[in-house]
Amino acid sequence: MTISASMVAEASSEVHLKSLLSPQISENSPLSYQRLIMYADKDGVIMTVWGITPMKKKFIFGILGMSFTYTLLFYVLILTVAISIHRTVLSVKINKLKNIVNLLNQLKVDKKHMNLLWLKILLYVSIFTQIFLTVLKFAFTTEYQDVSDYFFGYEFSDDLYKRITYILMEVFCHLFQTLSVTAFAIFYTTMCYHIKCIINYFVGTFPSKNTSSEILLNSYALIKKCVGEIDKEVGPLVFTTIIYNCCIMCITLYTVFDPKMIKEPVLLLQMSCHLIFTLVLFIIMTISASMVADSSSEVRLKSLLTPQIAENSTLSYQRLIMYAEDGVIMTVWGITPMRKNFIFGILGISFTYTLLFYNLNPVKYN
Repeated sequence: MTISASMVAEASSEVHLKSLLSPQISENSPLSYQRLIMYADKDGVIMTVWGITPMKKKFIFGILGMSFTYTLLFYVLILTVAISIHRTVLSVKINKLKNIVNLLNQLKVDKKHMNLLWLKILLYVSIFTQIFLTVLKFAFTTEYQDVSDYFFGYEFSDDLYKRITYILMEVFCHLFQTLSVTAFAIFYTTMCYHIKCIINYFVGTFPSKNTSSEILLNSYALIKKCVGEIDKEVGPLVFTTIIYNCCIMCITLYTVFDPKMIKEPVLLLQMSCHLIFTLVLFIIMTISASMVADSSSEVRLKSLLTPQIAENSTLSYQRLIMYAEDGVIMTVWGITPMRKNFIFGILGISFTYTLLFYNLNPVKYN
């Protein structure tokens, strides 16, 4: 019900987009068409909840978040659901993710100014960290998790079989859970950096006096269209990745607040290192997405401060300014834009609810 209502707002946004990219209509009636653009941009067609709040995607997840906050107190359950959805969506969209690379390669970018060294370092550090944490957990652990629940209550009497079963379960978790989320986070970071370089290259074409404003408008519209399609494809994966990272941070912080839950210091060290790795990777991923919005803001600023182009074709250039006002923004499945304040908001929510659940838990007082 709520998704169908949010589709009305998404469809109405196409009216504003179509009005900006239809020059044949604007040439016949400039004044009426400008009024249409302003009317479509200001109001749109939106379904509301008794006129209180618009029915968009963020409303859906806001209601679900309020419900789950007071009913689901087990982060492990949420983590399991997020991983299952992430693996399913990743398997379905794996071919479309390959097409994203081909789509980005079709857009113009100055590859000489692309610094890929930090991405290579991020990749190597991620691989080394995962191997280090796994070896640390296997080599220095004396007590093993009871995995009888996975075998319908069957238990191994021999310690060797217990150790082998525990290692196989941990390898399975790393391959089908941690590795998939980490790989997508690195892919998303690289993709956002590539989009940022494409927008920076587009901004560099503004000072040229020979550049037509109609060409600039079409180029920017192509960039925004491609980024919009990419954002829709990776949206569910971004959402599940953020849920996964938040759950990992909350679970690990809970054990850090109450170290007596972990009997072995090695496991506490391993979980602390995993917390740092997850936190750093989450910050890098979200910062790379926010850099896309920061770069797109330069387009509007540059268009306002380049009068020599505006004098040649006023109407096309005004349409470019209005089209660049919204910017190119990566979102979390269309719910909220990925900006720098989003990072601190998620981190603040994670720390707040972890402290809340920790203080409400009576087990630590026993």
